[in-house]
Amino acid sequence: MTITIFQRRIGLTAFLIAVFLVGGQAPAGTFPAESKNEIPLIQAKLEAAMFLSYTSFGPTIQAIDELAARIDEIGKSAAFEEWIDNQFALSPSFHQPLAKAMISEDGYDFLESGFNYNRYKHFAWWHAALSAPDQLRQRMVWALAQIFVVSDNGAGFGSRRNDESDNPQYLGIVDYYDMLVGNAFGNYRECLADVTFHPIMGSTSAMSETEKPLRNRGATRMRIMPAR
Repeated sequence: MTITIFQRRIGLTAFLIAVFLVGGQAPAGTFPAESKNEIPLIQAKLEAAMFLSYTSFGPTIQAIDELAARIDEIGKSAAFEEWIDNQFALSPSFHQPLAKAMISEDGYDFLESGFNYNRYKHFAWWHAALSAPDQLRQRMVWALAQIFVVSDNGAGFGSRRNDESDNPQYLGIVDYYDMLVGNAFGNYRECLADVTFHPIMGSTSAMSETEKPLRNRGATRMRIMPAR
């Protein structure tokens, strides 16, 4: 299992680097340098900014400077690979605990009426996208969410009662997103299975409570699998 995960991560690292290195180039503006000695650093910062724009939700100046320094020290490909490996090593940032913490900090009980719970789903997503350290994972999850599309429109999605996991039902869609967070760097087959059997996908696929998940699994897989 360790070897399999290691090999999978090497493959993903190589893929991400290749996507960036062969990507199209576009004019980025004029960057004046006071001397020839400044040109390599400016180029490194541009390369760092472009790479981080692909692999995060937007780089900070500090992130650009840090990666540019590593590019200058060890080269572009090695610096990119090192950054990706460091991202793999970070713990995942989940959204449901964050949303619940925000609700509590605002003084609300999870099941009380009178507050807009929908905004906390969005608040949690934006907070993670803008400030979570595991930016590569968050960007990968966003891509998976565009493939495994679900909806939170329908009966039960606005229920102010706890589900079997003792979490508010209105946060079910956030739990689904967190499932993708956990699968972002994992095996695609396992991710597909978790997507298929998640209650949110079941509700989106219009499975009734009396139907077994396996009955509609074929149709669900056909619907959620990307077109070839």
